[in-house]
Amino acid sequence: MFAIIQTIVTLNGGLTTSFYLNPYDVGAKLSSLFKGECYYIHAPAITTSEELCRSFRSDLTVKQALQMAKLANYSLVGVGEMSAETTLISTGYISLADVGILHRKGAVGNIVGQFFDIEGNIIDCDLHKRIVAFPIEELRQMKNVIGVAGGKDKTEAILGALHGKFIKVLITDEETATSIINLEKNRIINKGSSRRLE
Repeated sequence: MFAIIQTIVTLNGGLTTSFYLNPYDVGAKLSSLFKGECYYIHAPAITTSEELCRSFRSDLTVKQALQMAKLANYSLVGVGEMSAETTLISTGYISLADVGILHRKGAVGNIVGQFFDIEGNIIDCDLHKRIVAFPIEELRQMKNVIGVAGGKDKTEAILGALHGKFIKVLITDEETATSIINLEKNRIINKGSSRRLE
């Protein structure tokens, strides 16, 4: 969830006061490790209204942080899955009902709070109009976007992120990597079978 330029720039607004989930705390820790400075998006990750989101996005410090992120040599993002354990639910930003709606639209995962399907298409949903974060479609143009995610429950989410070209490098565990490869093989086989039936 961070872009590194000799400084650390958070790619989305704050999620929670928890050290492990809050980009502000993680950004501060990384900047301390790299002996650099950290620039934050001073806003909630998801606002309560589109109007409030536009207000935060028009703030000079938020615009500067998002602009700095575009210049990053490296970007580090997590890949969230569509389950009751996803960070956006555990922090109270979205509900299980929201997840159900997103599932029906084909969502398999999210990066900085923005959802996509297994083909890497960004989901068209009202929730995206309330998110204060770096646009994931712009990650496609950035170099060295590193996705960090693991666990078989994230297989579809990671595959969608790879298909969407939101990440260029993946850091994961062997079991998850095998699961991703097997899922993609099965999808290719199934597509081939469908074409033959036509």
